[in-house]
Amino acid sequence: MTIRKKTFGVIFSILVLMVTMIYSMTHFILISGYIKLETDEIIKTIDQTSNQMEEDLSSLKSVAGDWAPWDDTYRFIQDLNPGYIENNLMDSTIANLNINFMIFIDDKGKVRHCNAFDLQNAVQEKCDESFARLVRQNPVLLRSEVLRDMIAGYAFLGDKIALVASAPILTSKFEGPGKGTLVVGKYLNTAAVKSLEEKLKIRVTIKKVDPDKLIENFSANKTHILQKNKFRIIRPDNFTIVASLLFENLYGKPAFILEIKKRRDIYLQGKNSLRYLLLALGIISLVFLVATLLFLEKTVLYRLSKLSEDVKRITLKGHENQRVVLYGSDEISSLSVDINQMLEKLWENEKRYHILFESASDAILLLKGDMIVDCNQMALVLFDCEKEHIIGKNPCFFSPEKQADGSLSEQKCRNIIETASVNEPLLFEWIYAKKDKTTFEAEVNLTSIDLPSGRHIQAIIRDVTERKQAQQMMIQTEKMLSLGGLAAGMAHEINNPLAGMMQNAQVIENRLSKNLPINIQTAKEAGTSLSSISAYMEKRNILNLLKSINKSGIQAARIVANMLRFARKDTSEKISDNIVELLDNTIELAQTDYTLKSKYDFKTIEIIKEYESGLLCVLCHGGSLQQVFFNIIKNAAEAIFHAKEKNKPPKLILRILKDTAWVQIEIEDNGPGIEEKIKPRIFEPFFTTKGPREGTGLGLSVSYFIVVEDHDGDIKVESERGTGTKFVIRLPLIAE
Repeated sequence: MTIRKKTFGVIFSILVLMVTMIYSMTHFILISGYIKLETDEIIKTIDQTSNQMEEDLSSLKSVAGDWAPWDDTYRFIQDLNPGYIENNLMDSTIANLNINFMIFIDDKGKVRHCNAFDLQNAVQEKCDESFARLVRQNPVLLRSEVLRDMIAGYAFLGDKIALVASAPILTSKFEGPGKGTLVVGKYLNTAAVKSLEEKLKIRVTIKKVDPDKLIENFSANKTHILQKNKFRIIRPDNFTIVASLLFENLYGKPAFILEIKKRRDIYLQGKNSLRYLLLALGIISLVFLVATLLFLEKTVLYRLSKLSEDVKRITLKGHENQRVVLYGSDEISSLSVDINQMLEKLWENEKRYHILFESASDAILLLKGDMIVDCNQMALVLFDCEKEHIIGKNPCFFSPEKQADGSLSEQKCRNIIETASVNEPLLFEWIYAKKDKTTFEAEVNLTSIDLPSGRHIQAIIRDVTERKQAQQMMIQTEKMLSLGGLAAGMAHEINNPLAGMMQNAQVIENRLSKNLPINIQTAKEAGTSLSSISAYMEKRNILNLLKSINKSGIQAARIVANMLRFARKDTSEKISDNIVELLDNTIELAQTDYTLKSKYDFKTIEIIKEYESGLLCVLCHGGSLQQVFFNIIKNAAEAIFHAKEKNKPPKLILRILKDTAWVQIEIEDNGPGIEEKIKPRIFEPFFTTKGPREGTGLGLSVSYFIVVEDHDGDIKVESERGTGTKFVIRLPLIAE
């Protein structure tokens, strides 16, 4: 759009603004006054209507007050004598009282007598169940000697709206005890509405409402309103004003709305006056604005057009090297200089921000609402995708369906963004998903910032997967150290009674079987001979049992020694150790492991040893290498017994081979094997194919670290599905 078109648009906008301002001022001065007069008039009508309804209720209260405290009524409620009905409850009497019904209720709340009369048709009505229901639904009508005050209000009698009043039945001297209640009522029907219209010279409509439904937009009464009901005033169009008066039932709940409609004569008169005034002011304003447009065209528009073209050029090409060119010494020229200075500073700030933004080591997302509007280079690396795949997306797009706590990512993300928009910065952990759907844990810092384009949220995302894994590994290491200390303590405690048991068994064997002088002498003193004792021992197999005790003690001592060696904390220095003994000790230790014995019956596995030499020494941490062997052997046992096909006996082959300066340890099983897609990941930390409570995913990763990093060795796996798995460990030998 050219500068002239813009100027014309500005002038036209000024014209519209002036007309709008004139209209607003005149509307405030004239129309507001007319509306106030109109409002006062309709409020006056509301007062009159409300007062008329109050008068009708007061009339009913008068009838109830005249008839209830009367000796005849007092006797009638007790004996229901027909004379009272014949002399007092005639149709003409009820018609003269201008009521539709009278209900006599005893002091137990039971309706004893009812008279109903149709005033519009001048015929008697039948008192049906609806009258008794009226009393049951409105127990507040029941009066007594204690509740002597009269009550009046509105209630529903079937599908009719009724004005009702009640008073306690007492003697003519207002003495008790009270014997019941007299309820009188009048229908708010078509005839009553027509009578109201004739009295007030207005149009009236009655609308019933649900007492339990909340009625809105009814304002509280103003101080100058005499009536007690809530009301509202609406103007559905320019020709009609409607006042709605809300009447409540005996319990203060909405009962019905009385609607008054009137023509807006005062307002229409004001509108016509305003039109003539606006027409005159509009002509004057138009002449003034045309003159102003001609002046601006001559003195300003050309220079503004040139300035506008330069600004648009800079907007299209960017403000890095582009500047506004405008000569002169007036305010417009000064404006061009200020614009150039602003562009220079803006470019410097933008360049500085861009460098910081792109060089950040953490991923940064800029959000407006729930949409990503910008990101830095690190975000592309973190999510492994192009920038166009990030911009315009919801942050939840890069999340799995659920978070670690089980909550839905979409709902939780929405709640966090809403909180960050109004509160202090948030720091929390989140699980994200890359383009290939692999997930990672991240630490997210959300900060609300105000930019010229509005409020934004800056999200700084840091991948903490490695930190979490390191923490888990530290926890697992501490746990293993604690278990090792516990096992060592238990082994030391077992050694003492074990040594005593073996020593005592050896002493018993010596004293019962060997021909020592002290043994012969003691047997003789006891009245027997050593040869007889030996014969008894041999027949009862006692000596063999003693030898068995000693043999079992030796085996237990060897197990304890293995346990102590396995649990011993490695020193910083490696020592020479026989790899054959380490592997054999690990097998013995595995045979005593509770989990392998109770769940997998490790002793049923056939152990085949194929050792090239019995003495191959390596410089190592023995306990660490035993942990590696134990992890592999335990995994092999679990895989064998979890195999679906168990038609072959379980087998474990252990090989130790010498290869020049290396020793090669092979641990092979005949289990189900490893899937090809899993093999590349088995040494990854926290990767496991077991259930959530069966494995941590750290066993093989720790084993890899011990062999490769700590012992300068190598470990690999060879496996085919259905043929078993073989782990190959290579360690450097000590030079001979």
